[in-house]
Amino acid sequence: MLLKAQHEWNVDLYDAATNELARISGLMGDYERRNNWLSTLETSAPNWAAAIRRRAKPHEKDTLPGEALKAWRWRQWQQTLEKRHSVSISDLQSQLADTETQQQELAVKIIENEAWAKQRERTTLPIQQALMDLYKS
Repeated sequence: MLLKAQHEWNVDLYDAATNELARISGLMGDYERRNNWLSTLETSAPNWAAAIRRRAKPHEKDTLPGEALKAWRWRQWQQTLEKRHSVSISDLQSQLADTETQQQELAVKIIENEAWAKQRERTTLPIQQALMDLYKS
């Protein structure tokens, strides 16, 4: 438009074009701030940021479609519930059974070691050596 006005020596068109250029130039700070906010949002909510960037409904207007904090919390709760819902109860029960078995095996080893330690405290060196020989075989 600016080149057309210059080529045609149209002062009114040239004035309108320079005014539009100044208006757009004045929006540059807002544009950069919006892009920075969207880049920040993309790290934790990429789909939401993409919808805002595309101005997809309900983000097509210049005003917020609702309360952003409430929307953010709702989405966090939804993802938490989806994650909890995806957990397999049978897998959890299997893991619990394995953990209980390991715990019982550790308890047996602890009791065995404590029994040997107490026995060692009550006996003399020759008896301890004889017990060790028995334990090794």
